[in-house]
Amino acid sequence: MAVRPSLLDLLGFPAWLSNLFSHRRGTAAVFNEFDKAVDELINSRTHEPSTQPKDLLARLVAARDAETGGGMTAKEVRDEVVTIFMAGHETTAQALTWTWYLLSLHPSVEARLDEELRAVLNARRSTVT
Repeated sequence: MAVRPSLLDLLGFPAWLSNLFSHRRGTAAVFNEFDKAVDELINSRTHEPSTQPKDLLARLVAARDAETGGGMTAKEVRDEVVTIFMAGHETTAQALTWTWYLLSLHPSVEARLDEELRAVLNARRSTVT
């Protein structure tokens, strides 16, 4: 899976040149591991639904077409999972990037945020709840 356009594409270099600088092996290894993890999750939700969490993935696996009663194939579920994962990851990353950028432009607001975090956390580490 290649991300297109790459920087070299945007600068007008031919596609064959940008292919010389690709990190296909490393990228392929990451995507292979990701694919394995997603496939394992789908299999666990499909074959042992009663023992698995009732999350979005379980709902995708259990979803049925109102007219035909058929469900999605494993590939269709996988494609939905990948889309949701990638879209959620990208939007979150962009929101955080803009947040930190805007805070850097407004030091007084950044200081108020820092002050509020110190007061609320009281020297504790923040956690996801």
